[in-house]
Amino acid sequence: MKLKLEGLFPPVTTPFNLNEDLDLENLEKNIREYNEFNLAGYVVLGSTGESVYLSDEESIKVVETFEKCVPETKKIIVGAGQESLRETINLIKKFADYRVDAFLIKTPHYYKSNMNSETLKNYFLKIAEISLKPIIIYHVPKFTGLQVESELIAELSEHPNIIGIKDSSGNLNFLSDIVRQVSEDFNVLIGAGSVFYSGLLLGAKGGVLAVANVAPQLCIDIFEFVKSGKLEEAKELQLKLLPLNNILVNKYGIPSIKYALDLVGFYGGPPRSPLLPVSNKEQEEIKEVLRNTGIL
Repeated sequence: MKLKLEGLFPPVTTPFNLNEDLDLENLEKNIREYNEFNLAGYVVLGSTGESVYLSDEESIKVVETFEKCVPETKKIIVGAGQESLRETINLIKKFADYRVDAFLIKTPHYYKSNMNSETLKNYFLKIAEISLKPIIIYHVPKFTGLQVESELIAELSEHPNIIGIKDSSGNLNFLSDIVRQVSEDFNVLIGAGSVFYSGLLLGAKGGVLAVANVAPQLCIDIFEFVKSGKLEEAKELQLKLLPLNNILVNKYGIPSIKYALDLVGFYGGPPRSPLLPVSNKEQEEIKEVLRNTGIL
């Protein structure tokens, strides 16, 4: 039986100070505040965590902080995908002694014309054979420009150490096709807040939602309403979540999520360059959508 992943796993931001150095003290404060919510766990070093801007040493410090602060009742999923198989395996080995429940591995994509199904199959199977912890496939065409075939996901899902997929495509046809082809114990997680409700209805087990950094309870409520069959209530909350997700995630991205965190009582702080903080105009737009959602 594969590790069960059900519920909400926010991909937590990585705090920096004004010099853009890691701010582990504020990371710890954020984690302890998130622990008060009924979250299933956390995704560490994901896209929302600006993992592509962190060194391996910084990444280890971030994982150490989560290990120290997260109770055993919540799972820790760590992003470890690199462009080469060798570097992905090296990073996984560096995390070997830490409390990691699963690794989130994005599709390599720099040489995307060569990233056909056979290449990706070989990549994920070799990681799965070597890793001492289970693997979750991270499908994020928005950043990679790479659309994986659902048939490949279904084939990879048969490996005992490949336990799920985080699908951030927002494509419900693709999501449906995956759910149709995989077994019940394969964890399909939604990575797009815009289709959270719909994805859960289609059979997804939970979500890894960037917007949940700012609105954890709203996302938890959608999940729990769907699980308990209160579909009208869940639908109403999804419609409430949609404009917030559109502004913070789809329109302005990480800088806006961090700004919103500062507004709602968490520590957001600056993004790391080359990302820039949100402008004054963008700040007003973010404040307005937070007020309209009832969070501010």
